[in-house]
Amino acid sequence: MSRHFSPFDFFGTGSVKLAPETWDLGLEENRPTEETSAFLFRIEADPLEWMVLLYPSALDDALYAELGNVFASREADRLSQENPGDLVLVSPPRQVPRATLTSLLRLPAERQRIEHQAVSGTVHLELRWIRAESLPGGLNA
Repeated sequence: MSRHFSPFDFFGTGSVKLAPETWDLGLEENRPTEETSAFLFRIEADPLEWMVLLYPSALDDALYAELGNVFASREADRLSQENPGDLVLVSPPRQVPRATLTSLLRLPAERQRIEHQAVSGTVHLELRWIRAESLPGGLNA
């Protein structure tokens, strides 16, 4: 399933849009570096899935937790429109510890590269959409 979204202004911090597929976050063999942080969002729908937002560690955690909320909420809205009457819930963001992030990045996932055209320059982000059946037991709860 491919998720598309229109570019949008992110609360006056700059525009957010899909990025070209020609760059990556330097996640060789899906191993995070010290410069990579992530938030995890559980999207309770049918099927249950998780969204992971990867971003540079040097940046403001609160700002990128909120950006993750925007993406997760848009996905919940899309799922609700596709399945009227179904309740779709989004969890609060969970910061992902490094050991867990390493495991998550090895799972099969749909990937989207994102650019945040911030005042300070372009920030490269990645969204990963993981089906619940792919998750280790501890995260599925």
